[in-house]
Amino acid sequence: NGVLATVEIDGTDRQYLTVGKPESSMPYFTSDGLSLLFEREGSIWLRNQEGVESKVWKKKLTSAYYPINVSPNKFLFTEVQASRHDRLMFGFYNGDKAVPLFFGSNSCDNSDAYPYKAAKRFIFYVSTCPIPYKNLYKGGYNIMVADRLTKKVYSVDAFNTKVNSHTLELGPAWSATANMPE
Repeated sequence: NGVLATVEIDGTDRQYLTVGKPESSMPYFTSDGLSLLFEREGSIWLRNQEGVESKVWKKKLTSAYYPINVSPNKFLFTEVQASRHDRLMFGFYNGDKAVPLFFGSNSCDNSDAYPYKAAKRFIFYVSTCPIPYKNLYKGGYNIMVADRLTKKVYSVDAFNTKVNSHTLELGPAWSATANMPE
């Protein structure tokens, strides 16, 4: 029904957070665990522990979804561009202008980011974009890795050929105990 809620792992202490508000979705806690980042009506919102909500990203003629916290200062999200293709952006809690990541495109989709170790170097994401210098695109959405240091993108097939398939791989995540090959 589009109402955000928190609940203890055993199912007790359910707290409804957005009753009476427009549909809210895709919640993600900030790194301090005190605020909640979420999507509502194509904008990115932040709800603090007192229940005060503020819009932290909105741009005319576009929409956004899948916000995910990166650090106390910034978050990643997917912007639907005027071309109707998705690109990944860094947003800033202080209201600074959002910045597209280096591998954006107007002709294919990049979305659903996961910041490995606060995105200091690597960001996992999904993409329909072919990789120009590698023939590793398998079709549908493929899980990719962006290396912010070298400004290169890789299919995860460069590390494990059994991850991507000819169908759709969406919503990458990384275990807190796993390590990315350097």
